[in-house]
Amino acid sequence: MGKRRKHSKIDQLEPAVKETVDEMIKTGAYYREIVDYIQSHGVSISLAAVGKYAKNLMSTLDALRLSQENFRAIMEETDPYPDLDMTDGILRLLCNQMLDAINKLYAEFGCYRNALHSFAFEGESGMHTMDAIMKQLRQTPPTAIGGMTVESVVDYNTAGTGLPKANVLEFRLTGGAKLMVRPSGTEPKIKVYLSAVAPTEEAADAINDTLGKAAAALLKA
Repeated sequence: MGKRRKHSKIDQLEPAVKETVDEMIKTGAYYREIVDYIQSHGVSISLAAVGKYAKNLMSTLDALRLSQENFRAIMEETDPYPDLDMTDGILRLLCNQMLDAINKLYAEFGCYRNALHSFAFEGESGMHTMDAIMKQLRQTPPTAIGGMTVESVVDYNTAGTGLPKANVLEFRLTGGAKLMVRPSGTEPKIKVYLSAVAPTEEAADAINDTLGKAAAALLKA
């Protein structure tokens, strides 16, 4: 018999806490920030344990994406050939069933897609420019981004978020989309993390494309 998989401490967290940890990993939070957040909920955990969990989570997500891409590739290969033999017919049927199952999940829960954009601010004044942009976003946050209404703004640098303090602003938009602005602490660069949900990958990617263009305008010095 094979060895039983040992569950990480993160797997045993409260569902809401685990969901936040997964989101922090997917949006590029530092492992130390994740450790601090978990420990704030009374659970002791090491950097190594968080790193191992993060690696497994990202590997699982990558494997899912690869499986989806492989199924689409198989479908594209068999479509031009109407006279399929038994093996090809079964293969095509299985592909259709798998894609139908994936699409049903998307229809029920939505397809979540993430994107990342980096904006550099060159020159000696780059850090000052970046600081000024963050200050402006805090003082007069936008009411809409990419045509989507800003429903709320979360400032991770203030108390009450339930997460470690950080120089991060999260804009929560209509339809479940999010735009997170996070400046680097060591170089004049701002990273913008985008998250969109829609019935299909294409629709979610289109939302992120729109948000990416809006972010470029939003951070224009």
